[in-house]
Parts: sequence; structure tokens; C-alpha cells
Amino acid sequence: MNAGVSLIDIVDKSYERFILQKRKKITLDLALSGGQDSMALLHILSQLAKKNSFKLRAIHVHHGLSPFADGWVELCQKFCNALNVEFISSKVDMKKNHPLGIEGQARELRYSALNNLRAGVLVTAHHQQDQIETFLLQLLRGSGLRGLSSMQELDEKRMLWRPFLNVDQALIKDYLINNKIEFAQDESNFNDKFDRNFLRNNILPLIIERFPQALKTINRSINLIAEGFHLNQIIAEKDFHHYLLEDHKLLALSAFAELDKGRLVNLIRWWLSLNDLQMPSQKLINEIIKQVKNKKDDALINIKISDLFSIRTYEDKLYLVDSLIQTDFQYVWKGQKSISLPDNTKIFFTKTKGKGFNLDKITSGQLVIRNRQGGEKFKPIQNQPTRTVKSLLQSSRIPPWERSFIPLLVDGENVVAIPEFGTDSQYQVLSDEIGYSVSWNKQPS
Repeated sequence: MNAGVSLIDIVDKSYERFILQKRKKITLDLALSGGQDSMALLHILSQLAKKNSFKLRAIHVHHGLSPFADGWVELCQKFCNALNVEFISSKVDMKKNHPLGIEGQARELRYSALNNLRAGVLVTAHHQQDQIETFLLQLLRGSGLRGLSSMQELDEKRMLWRPFLNVDQALIKDYLINNKIEFAQDESNFNDKFDRNFLRNNILPLIIERFPQALKTINRSINLIAEGFHLNQIIAEKDFHHYLLEDHKLLALSAFAELDKGRLVNLIRWWLSLNDLQMPSQKLINEIIKQVKNKKDDALINIKISDLFSIRTYEDKLYLVDSLIQTDFQYVWKGQKSISLPDNTKIFFTKTKGKGFNLDKITSGQLVIRNRQGGEKFKPIQNQPTRTVKSLLQSSRIPPWERSFIPLLVDGENVVAIPEFGTDSQYQVLSDEIGYSVSWNKQPS
């Protein structure tokens, strides 16, 4: 962007391209720090609001990290009042020794507060230099295409708009001077212990001094990488629809035989991203592919990919499994319509004529819901032999790790009913009697 381009025209065209075409009545919530970039964007949006009839609000997050933080709130409030823009301020509680560090924690709390307070599209004042800093940080972390494609002008999933993203910061500074806009200067921006500041204050100036067109050329490379990532997404989505089973947590193992490695890696990354999981290392993805391709027919693979999830195989499927720790449970049913279990699933009781168990046949005086302990027997059909619950589950094609979570309804030592398997024959109601049908919602609530 050269100095001859009007900054307000750039924002207006971005608004028309990304916002106006999709939504007629909209609220824009600007993340207003009080710094030069967000103050310039507030001034521009306040003018465009009159032309485009959108509602504009400004949200300021007070981290309390600087001795000048209260003054920044006052500055933002004063500027919003002058522009007749609604102002909202939220103070967050920063913790000492947070695992994300000061930078990471501040960012997490800031976006959490902004998302809680927003009423429409969230707007930030990230510009071209911010984009390049993000790219360099991702490059140094060894990120793949997703990370290297950095930020988007419109992030549809998060409803986040960045109209300055392709704007040189020099143009923003000129706008501030020409419009005599006061702004806050965060002293932490000069602290090079933060990685982004180190790049901004030391590395980028050297690169630009040696390569004057570096901002434009790096930005062009980012856009090309983003195009490549978008193409990979299209391919992965096509493959995913072909190999998807039941829900986002299952894939057909046939993908490992039918796709080449590059396409398979792309599919696995897409699959994990759909489940909002952090990307595992390339080494771990290679290990997943190696184990699945080399597994024997009856082998059960279990690969931990995070503290909360593992990848497992069973029969012809690849499962993404919550790493739940089995805990024994026992509840006495007192007529409730539903009972929540330790894994946040629920069991439901419904009165039904001619179906379910007969409450009058409970001889112990109470119906207990508990997990399997071993040795239980079950006979849902009168003229068929009694089977152990273990053998019943083994022949049911239920994955082994799910079997210990299945709730049993017991009367003393006798199994009364098992959700999805029915009621034991000695407890079943007759066709003209009212019984209780049992169902189990296996999706955590």
C-alpha cells in the first residue's frame, strides 16, 4: 500500500467485500486497546458507520499490567464519547506463573473477554507488519501450511475481521498525524524479552534495511501459502466426506491403503482440526501412519496425541477417543427421568406400555445403576441361553475401551437391563403392562 492510497477507502472496500455482501444489519465490535492502530481504525469506522448504517461499539480489555492502564481506559472512553461510539471496558485477572506466560495469558484473556462481550463481528486492527511478525514466529516454530498462512482478512469461523491486514503501518501513522488523533503508547512494546517485540524491534528493521521491498514480498509469499493451504483444505474435505464414518471422530482405515502419504497426512491434519485439536508433530503423524499400515488384522492400536485424546483402531475404523479414566460408579434409582454418569453421559427412563422392565419384580428393594464388574449374566430372550455380559459385549462390535463404561441396571446380583441390549427376560413386562424403557445418550453433555 503506498501513501497515495486513502486508508478510509481501503477499509470501506474491505467492508463491502467481506461484510456488506454477507450481512445487511450488523454490529461491529472493535477491539480498542488505545494504541495507534486501533484508534485510527475506530476513527475510520465511526465515519463509515454513518454511510453504511452498521452499529459500531468499542471494547477495551484492561489487563492491569501497566501503571498507565487506567489512563488508557480514560483515553479510549474520551475518544469514543467524542465520536459518539458506545464504549465497553472489561478488566481481566492476570495470574502469576501462568503456564502460557504473560504474552500467552494476556492474549487468551483478551480474546475470551472480547468474545464474551461481542454482539456481532469482532474487528481488530492487525496490519501488514503484524502479519509478517506472525509469519516469522510460525516459521521459527516449524509450523505447517496452516500456521504459515498466518491471519486472514476475514476469519469466518471466528467471525473476526481485520481490515488493516494488508496495510503498511506507515499509512496508519500518517492518518493519525493528519487527523490529530491522540493514542496510548504501551511501554511493554519495547521489552525484547517478548518474542514478537524482539522480531519487531531488532530483526525486521535489519531485513527491511537490506531488502527494502521485504514487507511486500513476504506478504505476497504469505498469500501464496494461504492459497496452498486453502487448496489442501478443499482436497482434505473431499477425502473426508469419502472416508468419514458416523461422526467427526471416526475415519475408515481404507484411507491408509488408498491414499498416498501426502494426501493421507493432509487428511489426518484436517480430521484433527475439525475436532479442535492442536496439531501433533510430523513425527507423531508419521508414527500413526506407520502403525496403522503395519498393524495385524486383530491388533488394537492406541497412540496418545494429547493429554485428553488418543487415536485407536478397532476393526476397520480409526477412532479419536477421549482419554477418560474409568471410575467405578453406583447410583440408586429413585424414579428420576435421567441420571448423569461420571463420564458426563446420561441414562434415561421412559414409561412405556408393553416394553421395558417391571418395577414390581425388583426383589432387593432398590434398582442400582453401576458399571460392569465381571461375572454378570444376561438373558434378554426367554428361549435362548443365558450369556455372560462380557461375551455379549465382545460379540456386539462395541470398541473394547467403551465396554467398561456401559451402565448396567441391577437388582442385587441380577442384571435387570442393559441400555441398547434390552431387558432380562425375568424382569420384562407383559404386553398390557406399563414398564420402564432405558436409553443411554453416549454423547457427553
